[in-house]
Amino acid sequence: MSNQLTRRDFAIHTAGFGLAMGLTPAATLAEAEQASRSETSPAVADPYSLVELELLPTLKQFPAFDLSAEMVVKFRQLPVMPPLPDPAPQPVERHVPGPPGTPKVRLWVVDAAPSEEGKPVLLHMHGGSLMMPDPMLLSRLQGIATDCHCVVVSVDYRLAPETRYPGSLEDNYAALKWVHAHAAELGIDRSKIAVGGASAGGGHAASLAIHARDRNEVPIVFQLLIYPPAGRPNGQHPSSAARHWPLYVDCECQSFCLELAARCSSGFVQGAGSCRTRPGS
Repeated sequence: MSNQLTRRDFAIHTAGFGLAMGLTPAATLAEAEQASRSETSPAVADPYSLVELELLPTLKQFPAFDLSAEMVVKFRQLPVMPPLPDPAPQPVERHVPGPPGTPKVRLWVVDAAPSEEGKPVLLHMHGGSLMMPDPMLLSRLQGIATDCHCVVVSVDYRLAPETRYPGSLEDNYAALKWVHAHAAELGIDRSKIAVGGASAGGGHAASLAIHARDRNEVPIVFQLLIYPPAGRPNGQHPSSAARHWPLYVDCECQSFCLELAARCSSGFVQGAGSCRTRPGS
């Protein structure tokens, strides 16, 4: 019997940490999982060969974890943390047009200074292994908006495995276009639009930045990638090497990094793998 694993199998066996809430029926998830398994995926004899060497010791300490459809349902049913009470800025739920033929996209908008104009905005994508929301999302958004004095718009993109690529990307892009088109309503400066997120959210932000660049409709000044699922050939952060939105954060100094993102309005930020870099350094 072969012990080879596909990339997808490896992801399923090592995922599951930091997952969150939701209410998707198990049958729907099981059907989506079965449809995904029916597609051909190249087998990898040693799945750990897909992991960066510096991460192997930690990863090998993780307990065996088979992320089944039933477990996804349980994670999605975990209780959601309520937003912080006043005087913290309160999240406002919005529903904006999604990609053609799809449901509207839900956004959470948090603005710590609604009477001010010309603020920077962070279009935020939550983490959750591509399959989960974030149970602490609202309080996180409130903290970012307050600490960074910016508008935060978080995208409730459609989740895997029910939604296949590029569904979530198109949801995020629809949100980006909405933010750009409604700059006056939001009190933001169109030249200060950043995208970012942690973990899977960082991967979503990186993908969105690339597609925004290629489509050339909405300018993005900055991308904030906090431990994203992105490669670093030869130990170098590709965004830094390319000098294109080059902050890549792989540590948890999120407060400083988010403040940096909010204040950055133009130029490049040299910060490959470091949380100590200031704008212009």
